[in-house]
Amino acid sequence: SPRTEPWSVKLTGGPDGDVAGNMLQILHREYGDKVRIVGMADGSGCAEDPAGLPMAELLRLFEQSLPLSALDRAALSPSGLLTTVDTEEGFHARNSMHNRVVADAFIPAGGRPSAINGSNWRDFLLPDGTPSAKVIVEGANLFVTPEARQALFEECGLPIIKDSSANKCGVICSSLEIAASIVLERDEFVALKPAYVPAVVDRLRALARLEASRIMAESRLRPHVPLPKLSEQLSLAILRVTNAAADALESLEPERKERLWPLMREHLPAPLFDAYSTRIAEALPWEYQ
Repeated sequence: SPRTEPWSVKLTGGPDGDVAGNMLQILHREYGDKVRIVGMADGSGCAEDPAGLPMAELLRLFEQSLPLSALDRAALSPSGLLTTVDTEEGFHARNSMHNRVVADAFIPAGGRPSAINGSNWRDFLLPDGTPSAKVIVEGANLFVTPEARQALFEECGLPIIKDSSANKCGVICSSLEIAASIVLERDEFVALKPAYVPAVVDRLRALARLEASRIMAESRLRPHVPLPKLSEQLSLAILRVTNAAADALESLEPERKERLWPLMREHLPAPLFDAYSTRIAEALPWEYQ
């Protein structure tokens, strides 16, 4: 279990980036000292340490919106190394970190699209043919091309959580934020925020767990199908159901639509619904309901 046993992560993307920076916060909040960041690379440089980079220092960079090159070298352990792209060594270290550094998980949370592609995917493998990470979770879009995903699955069975599944909670979070902003005035949102944000996070966790469990259940039934393909099939199924439901609801008379109101309580986080249910029906467009 990642909460009880030590494990390691390598990331692309800087501590000052939205995806990588928030990933650092989430990893620290959820797993504490059980997780080690053993490699990180951004536009400014590359930091590596098999013993784990100093989390407090990485979080300082995040809070101050500073790139990796601003990391205090004095905070590194004796096995730690920081190189910057203004040197040839740092340039090559930055561009190869995601392949070289060995970790339990690799999270692309920034970097160039197609960094791992059909022509270079073998660079992600160690000399013995095993992958340099046991799983890839695509926090950033398009870091790994479809050809590379398929090749890595065929070569070593590498599980890859596709970007569309790994990023889905960000889209849902934005939708719930927009719903609240439509219903509430600014001062009302500020007052509700301490209760609303934890409720949104709970909803995101539940939905992420639901998607992950569905994909993994399908993988157990069809182990010959790579996870990204299962993710695509699940997304298409969700879209088909959404479109069919939208078409059916469009033809409903207002009285019959009102009978569906109890579903809104399940859809919206409780702090918003319980406090403003009388306003939601009028203020929130039907598409959000």
